[in-house]
Amino acid sequence: MVDLILPGRGRRLVRLLAARRGRPTVLRLADGREVTAWNSVWGRDWGAEWEHLTLNLSPRVAGAEVASLSSGDVAEMFDDAGGLLHRRASGCEEGARPAPRPLDLRRS
Repeated sequence: MVDLILPGRGRRLVRLLAARRGRPTVLRLADGREVTAWNSVWGRDWGAEWEHLTLNLSPRVAGAEVASLSSGDVAEMFDDAGGLLHRRASGCEEGARPAPRPLDLRRS
């Protein structure tokens, strides 16, 4: 279902978060911050490469920070024992569109 709705660059991450619903999952962001996700909802804006995530909102988890971020912001994902579950690949991930090249409007 995720592939049909969200064929974005973060689809592997979205799948893992959905499978871990109810269990603490630590997301290390590209800027070094860490957020613990207990659940997530996601979507993808028209034309966007990465999915947007809202963490710990549905259902609310007592004491858990509600966070909104892009799946592109997540560098690594760990389980509650510190085991690595996901690391963002460099460049284009499988199924992702390459970054568009700017148009060259100069005439030869």
